[in-house]
Amino acid sequence: IRELDEKPVNFNILGDAGAKYTKAQMVKSAKGAKNGSIILYHMNHPESETAEGIMEVVPMLREKGFEFVLLKDYDEALK
Repeated sequence: IRELDEKPVNFNILGDAGAKYTKAQMVKSAKGAKNGSIILYHMNHPESETAEGIMEVVPMLREKGFEFVLLKDYDEALK
């Protein structure tokens, strides 16, 4: 990864357990977000509640003052 001039990152919040969480479980896991958290969601299972959960989680996190950034801007956003 570094040879490609990229920086590896990892998530610290399991957002939907591989699209297995219910919307309520997704909201509960997102409540653990802290400054710099990366939440992992899977959008490749349309039969899951992931889309509905994200539609609830994003406004909730924004109301708490969180901002969303591109990974390429992650380090700068933490300063």
